[in-house]
Amino acid sequence: MAMTATVLDNIKVNYPSFLDQFDLRGSEYALLNKGIQNVNVGGGIISPDLVSKARNSWGRTIDIPVMGALNNSLALGSGITCTATGVEAISAFVNVTYVTVSGAFKMQPTKNDQNEISYLQEFARKYTDIMRKIADNLDNAIDTALTTALCPAAQYSSSYVGALKKYGALVANRVQSSLALRPDLFNDYTSIQKADDIRPMPRFDVIGSTNLESIVRKYMAQGVSNDTNDSYQFGAYDFTWSNNVTVSAASDATAYILPKGSYGVIFRNAPDP
Repeated sequence: MAMTATVLDNIKVNYPSFLDQFDLRGSEYALLNKGIQNVNVGGGIISPDLVSKARNSWGRTIDIPVMGALNNSLALGSGITCTATGVEAISAFVNVTYVTVSGAFKMQPTKNDQNEISYLQEFARKYTDIMRKIADNLDNAIDTALTTALCPAAQYSSSYVGALKKYGALVANRVQSSLALRPDLFNDYTSIQKADDIRPMPRFDVIGSTNLESIVRKYMAQGVSNDTNDSYQFGAYDFTWSNNVTVSAASDATAYILPKGSYGVIFRNAPDP
């Protein structure tokens, strides 16, 4: 009788086998992480009081009182008077904008009973994929929100920006740098911001597209031992890179440059029914 019935089974490696680790890789979600970091570190536009109250705000609107600067409305005189007219303070409420993001998956315990992949391993895989999908969704939403909130050209005071100026007129509210001006951009940008009283505290955050990393790394490497020293200009910046930063048309790279704490991401969960 042939011995086919007792041929050895295929050799099976236990899971996780690590063979799929690069196919299952996640992203960095730099925009989302920076928003969370801005909240946790403090010192930005998100106050601890807002964070605390936001956790219990499900189903309710959050009103944040703010006041407007009066500088442009104030009139100064050249003498002392007891009949000053003055101007009224300006106040308003700003609302927190929440975006609902949900995901779901199903589990069938019986199918894992006779499978190399256990129930917990399948659950972990599906849960991780859902969380990554949500993070990617939020990362893209932040990119869209920051693009929408770009400072309009009329609000720039710097003599570096505008028609016939060094960096020319803004394109879609973006400062554009030619290849010839690229080595000076980060050195000049602190001056562009300071013209509007925006200073690094202590540094600006730069969230750049992945292409920007190689550009910055090249200039950082041009130090005091090189014919041209370009590395001096980066001390005012903290860099992070994201493949979800939308690169402007016909550009090599795009970046958001903003004071630390300029935006934040807070979460709230629906209470259990």
